[in-house]
Amino acid sequence: MLNLLYLLSVCYFSNTESAFAFRSDEFVRDSIVLPEDCSKIYQYSIKERMSRYPFSKADQVMLISWKEPEIKAMPKDSLVLPEEVRLYQPTPIKNNRLDYPKISETATLNANQTDKLTSILYEYDGIAYAPMPCYSPHHAVVFLKNEEVLEFIEICFQCRAVRVSHPEEMGIKTTFCTEKYEMLRSFFQDAGIYGGFGKG
Repeated sequence: MLNLLYLLSVCYFSNTESAFAFRSDEFVRDSIVLPEDCSKIYQYSIKERMSRYPFSKADQVMLISWKEPEIKAMPKDSLVLPEEVRLYQPTPIKNNRLDYPKISETATLNANQTDKLTSILYEYDGIAYAPMPCYSPHHAVVFLKNEEVLEFIEICFQCRAVRVSHPEEMGIKTTFCTEKYEMLRSFFQDAGIYGGFGKG
């Protein structure tokens, strides 16, 4: 009986560890382990940062926020569901254009704000931890050309997770270090985007 209990416990914890390892790898595969949680480890000129796609192609960079999806309850772990059945409101885009009726707030960045955003995205890095399994984004950085959406960076500040439309082409990782989320939160609020951050 004791042997059976031992085998069952080994199987349970082995499976749990494997599942957690898979989840962790799924989210941190693009990250690099650095000695500090988050710091400015790269130094690029404004010209170098602005020459990166999609900044180099976009004629507008916008911040947007949107409201909760109209569902009764979020699943406990929406990130493990297939893309087509995830119960969350993705970045409001329809026919390659912003779906304004679903958007609560917008802010079009000026040159100084765009410069600051490129610095946050490209110059800061650090240890990236697996996000909490509650993906429900309310914010995005959207890159437009002639009012058509080129790319986007969708952000869930509550669970600290991002979805990047084309991470390799954009040179933006699919995980951020913790402090980068706080820098981006402040950046959104300084630009006039206040909704969707929750209480506190």
